[in-house]
Amino acid sequence: MMIRILLLPVGGRPEVRNINPDLESQQAIVGGLIEHVRLDGNLILVVNEEGKCIGLKPNRALRDKAGRRFDVVVGDAFITRIAGPVVEDYVDLTDADVAHWSRVFERPLPEDHPAVEPDAGFVAGWQD
Repeated sequence: MMIRILLLPVGGRPEVRNINPDLESQQAIVGGLIEHVRLDGNLILVVNEEGKCIGLKPNRALRDKAGRRFDVVVGDAFITRIAGPVVEDYVDLTDADVAHWSRVFERPLPEDHPAVEPDAGFVAGWQD
């Protein structure tokens, strides 16, 4: 079974691809361990979990709903849709998903962009 994804290559425009949803195929795309970042509803951005630590090149800016940049995606990444509560249960992106996220992530960041936002705060802690 293949699924339809939106690939976000470093330095390139978004591309629709059909991939095998197995772990090895996902790791091959992102170049290592995978991490899921929820975008909206059932849409997931799949990135390299260690990308910043191993010095992957900046790819795309992540922005909040107000348009403020809060993080940077590094390395190749892709967007997929999940069928339900199980994150690994991937299904095809719709045409509307592809159109919307291709616009959102149309422009890659320049290679010399910092991989960490300078004004990004870090809060550590836990709740009882």
